[in-house]
Amino acid sequence: MDEITVETESNCSMEDAMAVVEDVLRRSLGITRDTHAGDSQGDEIDALDVTQLPGYQPVLEGCVAWKAALIEKKNKELVEKEKERLVAVRAEQERWKGIPDWKKRLMMEQEKKKQADMGPQELERQRKEQEKAKLQAMPDWKRNLVTKKCKD
Repeated sequence: MDEITVETESNCSMEDAMAVVEDVLRRSLGITRDTHAGDSQGDEIDALDVTQLPGYQPVLEGCVAWKAALIEKKNKELVEKEKERLVAVRAEQERWKGIPDWKKRLMMEQEKKKQADMGPQELERQRKEQEKAKLQAMPDWKRNLVTKKCKD
């Protein structure tokens, strides 16, 4: 990983120092500060403030290299999860775009009623399919451990 050094003068303000640290974090996490006025969909994702995310941990100056790498990795995972969440929220908004509120409520009630009418057999079948897909996504060694644990 590239070494990033932050030089601050002793007479710089706290806001200036925080801005420098934020810029370094954004560069190391791959988040751009540029936002496009016409691109409202990308604004929220691009303007993601990593310091405001729950679970975010800043990399301290005197931190050893292995711990700094670990913290950066966790912060990157946190940013990726947040981006995925924002994309899902955006997709849900696009789904209901242009639909009146009364119709949206009606459609949601119909979906809930449909799921309730499916019955326990259909829900059990779906649960088993999801579990099977989850097992297939696991590495072989982990799948073997889980299947052995379930058999016992």
